[in-house]
Amino acid sequence: MLTSWQASRRLATEFRIVAVAGIIALMCCCAGCGTTTNNNCSSSTSSSTNCSIGSPSQAPASSHVEVDHVTYTAASFKHPLKIDIELQNTGTQRAIITALRIRIQQVLEMPACFSQGYLPSTGTSLLNIKPKARPGTSVTVPVNQQVGPDEADRFKVEVRGPTSEAVYLYRTRVTLLYDKSSQAQVGELVAAFPYAPAPNYFWMRSVIRNYQISDFGSSAPQIRDCMDLNSKRLLSFLALSGVKPGLSALRADVSSGP
Repeated sequence: MLTSWQASRRLATEFRIVAVAGIIALMCCCAGCGTTTNNNCSSSTSSSTNCSIGSPSQAPASSHVEVDHVTYTAASFKHPLKIDIELQNTGTQRAIITALRIRIQQVLEMPACFSQGYLPSTGTSLLNIKPKARPGTSVTVPVNQQVGPDEADRFKVEVRGPTSEAVYLYRTRVTLLYDKSSQAQVGELVAAFPYAPAPNYFWMRSVIRNYQISDFGSSAPQIRDCMDLNSKRLLSFLALSGVKPGLSALRADVSSGP
């Protein structure tokens, strides 16, 4: 049988336990116990707490595309520039890729200094980049690709540029567009159309011993001036940042003259 002192001690202990439990319940109700909830809490002087707890809110589902790797194949006489893109969607929602945007930053037009006996087609149908495109111009190549959440994908995009006798070099910023307004950066690209400049456009060290400009008679001074100017401008352009498919080796091959 409990003495009056023991009974009072037990009653005090039980009261403290109930009070602590009430405080913990109040804190969990109003703070959400680590979650975001819609709570209405009221507390009286007693140990009881009345809470009206709403449903926990969740972050909205969204996609997030990241480009893992890009391979470029330079344009040639018969083939367009090809961009092979590997990516993954690290988001929680399917990503719908709608286009590849190419924003032109700088342009170099190189006329042929003399003919080598062939001319490319000058047709402009199905061109993505027009001959008169200027810095600041953005062109889009349609893409129809979907990537599920936590999935990887790979696809290729073909880009067609000018097919005139002149060679056009473009320094660009390439971006993937997906969903309604999201973007994934692909990177900077320096591309040549319709092909990389050949020996009849600039002084090329590897074949410079074969130049016989004097054979062009009265046109020789104009040809020399054209080759000099093209070589100087090409060397400066190739010093710019960006991936240069089919062009990287040219920088070491540009000469100031024969």
